Amino acid sequence: MLQDQISFRINFYFDKNEYFSNNVIWKEYFLNNKTKDCVKTNCSPIKWKKNQEPDYKKDGESFFYIFFNKSNEENVMDMETEEGDNLKNCIIPFSLEFFLN
Repeated sequence: MLQDQISFRINFYFDKNEYFSNNVIWKEYFLNNKTKDCVKTNCSPIKWKKNQEPDYKKDGESFFYIFFNKSNEENVMDMETEEGDNLKNCIIPFSLEFFLN
């Protein structure tokens, strides 16, 4: 990691399921320390079970799209900045409330 960057990693834990074999999938966000804009992302590969990988072109976006799109183009980084902020500041702190409601 460069000195002018900060980063955070979000882990998602899953029970055994029929769609993929990962117990944990994760995504890392690398931000410019001054602007807080996302400059790079990295994510774990999803080990899809046979015939279970979503067809993003056919099915549209899903939660797993954030692990599929690995482009570091500027317009994608703008979306990644917003996505990371929403996960870190809005979803994670209130995850129990989301789960219970």
